[in-house]
This record gives sequence, C-alpha cells and structure tokens, in this order.
Amino acid sequence: MQMQLKILSPDSVMLDKFVDSVVLKLETGDMGILPGHVPIAGKIKRSEVKYKVNNIENSMEVSEGYTFVMPNRVMVFTK
Repeated sequence: MQMQLKILSPDSVMLDKFVDSVVLKLETGDMGILPGHVPIAGKIKRSEVKYKVNNIENSMEVSEGYTFVMPNRVMVFTK
C-alpha cells in the first residue's frame, strides 16, 4: 500500500508521487510516516524530506514550512 506525497511551494508543485514511507524533520524531532498514519499537522525545519519508493530511498531538500498528514496523503507546504 502506498500514499501520496505532495511537496508544494507558493509557485509550484515540487513533487507529487506515490510512496511507501516518508521521514520529516519537525521542530519536535524526526517523524516517520507509513500509509494509514493518524492525521497530524506540524511545523517542519529546513531539511531533507526522505521518502521510499519500492525500497529505493530518495530525498528532496525543503525550506521550513508546514506538513499535514492524512492516512493516505502527506502534504508539505514550504517557502
């Protein structure tokens, strides 16, 4: 089972993929997310968003921003 990961800046969609897992660096620490995760919102630090697709790890650097996690979707809003 996969979930949608969207990384958005004010002027573009930086990433829109279906992934197996995501790791975000929040102000309170790292958070690992798998499909079916409980809904949560948080403030992210400038960091790399790490994600896996078919056991291959990828990452994308993002500025600080916010994330909204739903059971089948992770939305990252960055500057």
